[in-house]
Amino acid sequence: MVERGGRVHLQRVENAKVETLRPVIAANLSPDASKVVTDDAAQYKFILPKEKHESTVHEQELNMLGKIEGTKTVEGAFSLFKRGVFSSDQRTVVMVKNR
Repeated sequence: MVERGGRVHLQRVENAKVETLRPVIAANLSPDASKVVTDDAAQYKFILPKEKHESTVHEQELNMLGKIEGTKTVEGAFSLFKRGVFSSDQRTVVMVKNR
């Protein structure tokens, strides 16, 4: 998760089921948030308030804009994290995977 103009929160979750994601999102999403942008995964429709939720379809963005706009901040943050971990000592990779 990424706050607009703010902090990045990366957390390992066991799976992408609604019952797994709901408490993570509830713990990290401010009730004052005016808008939440996600990819088009169906789970978010059952977790986020309809009036605050905006989803983006990556394939359509690529076709229309030639780039991904809506969730690029969190995907960029994860890409940097992943690159840092997998180019580091192998013990770090095991430690992060087991958290």
